[in-house]
Amino acid sequence: MATAVVASAGLGVFIGGLGLGMRDPLVASNVAGYALPLVCGVIAPVTLFPAPLEALAGVLPLTHVTTAARSFIESGSLAAAGSEMLTAIVVGAAWGLVGVVTWKWHERRIVREGASEQVL
Repeated sequence: MATAVVASAGLGVFIGGLGLGMRDPLVASNVAGYALPLVCGVIAPVTLFPAPLEALAGVLPLTHVTTAARSFIESGSLAAAGSEMLTAIVVGAAWGLVGVVTWKWHERRIVREGASEQVL
């Protein structure tokens, strides 16, 4: 669970940054809330997806957390899930960097355009 929280925090910052740039800041989080369980292998393993969707899932941290959980359940060994957990944290950190850049970009745009009424 701790890996899931740490790995997903970066993606959350990115989604928050997207919301900052939208008229309705909840749209990005609502779409993500519905799409992530479907795309990240929570409902069905990612290996069953078509290739483009599988590639998209590979860049999302929750996919690696889900794969790690499946590996742990199947083998009963934390070592079997270790590499996927590490990948999830690295992917989450990358999303965090992208999220900070997105947030700052929208923040500067709002100040420059005087569009602070967009933010609720």
